[in-house]
Amino acid sequence: MRRLSLLIGVLMIGPVVIRARSMMDASSHRSAVKTASSPKENGLPQTPSRHFDPDAEVILFAGADGLPGRAEIDDDFNGIVDDPSELGAFRSDDVCLTPNDPTYLSVRSGQASWKVISRGSSVISRKSSVDPLELLQKRSSH
Repeated sequence: MRRLSLLIGVLMIGPVVIRARSMMDASSHRSAVKTASSPKENGLPQTPSRHFDPDAEVILFAGADGLPGRAEIDDDFNGIVDDPSELGAFRSDDVCLTPNDPTYLSVRSGQASWKVISRGSSVISRKSSVDPLELLQKRSSH
């Protein structure tokens, strides 16, 4: 019985280990590509440098239908259908955006409902390199 349990355990764990190993190999390959010193070395375009900005606003906005929550449903049961308090309702088409999303600025300046739900996001750096101490000093001065 014990041998059977061991055999079943090995048969179940084996594919997981193989997948994990292939994911690690793929991850190593990706990181090697990102750290290439010149975009011409590997033929791929250089990705922009990013850093964490603790003040970057993450927003939630009414999705494709332009209505908060699910269209024509009182998602929060307050007696008002499609009011701003329904933004982000479960199973709605509402979308969360960060400053890196291409539609972020147009959504903020548009007519659809949106609200800030948190602060702090990875953003594209304006400088070629960002000093982590500078970010901490910026954060502590607020």
